[in-house]
Amino acid sequence: MDERIKILIVDDHPILRRGLVTVIRAQRGMEVVGEAGTAEETIRLCRETAPDLIILDLSLPDRDGLELIREIKSFCPATRILVLTVHDDESYIRKALAEGGNGYLLKRAVDVELTLAIRAVARGEMVLDPSLTRELLQGVLSPPPGRRRSEKSRGRLSSRQKEVLDMIARGYTDKQIAEQFQISVKTVESHKARLKEKLNASRRSELVQYALKNGLGPPG
Repeated sequence: MDERIKILIVDDHPILRRGLVTVIRAQRGMEVVGEAGTAEETIRLCRETAPDLIILDLSLPDRDGLELIREIKSFCPATRILVLTVHDDESYIRKALAEGGNGYLLKRAVDVELTLAIRAVARGEMVLDPSLTRELLQGVLSPPPGRRRSEKSRGRLSSRQKEVLDMIARGYTDKQIAEQFQISVKTVESHKARLKEKLNASRRSELVQYALKNGLGPPG
């Protein structure tokens, strides 16, 4: 008799969790052993259910998802972690894998891609979203020598980061940006934090200056 893959789903959006539960329960050889919307719930359920695999969103209300990966691996090293997130820039992917993640999918992945990824990660394979470019994958899988990052690397922005930066330069608030892209304010704040890190900026005004110099923001 085949053993079932015990799966814990972690995402702070109940509707998305329900969708994942429906997809997984329709698959042979998979079992959902729990759902969590916070890092605290995740740690408790992980200890209680000892899942084979965790599907993890990086944007949680009480803790950074990257830190959570490291903590889970510290007390449950056999549990495999498949990140399912909206973050598509290299720094997130690199850190997720460095902390112990076993796979990285974007939330636009279709059901078939997700279930195939679950089975692959459960077998011990590494999975990365097929929509990621070859150049991006090479950057993730081949870390640059030393800790210093070049200006070119720091300035490489994802398409969503450019869109957020454009709206920042146009004077939109975080709430307005969130409404425009139908994402949470927390996700906008996360994009801003990554922009500041990549562009070596500490203030919003510095982000605006960079945007204007690079053809973003209001014309003229």
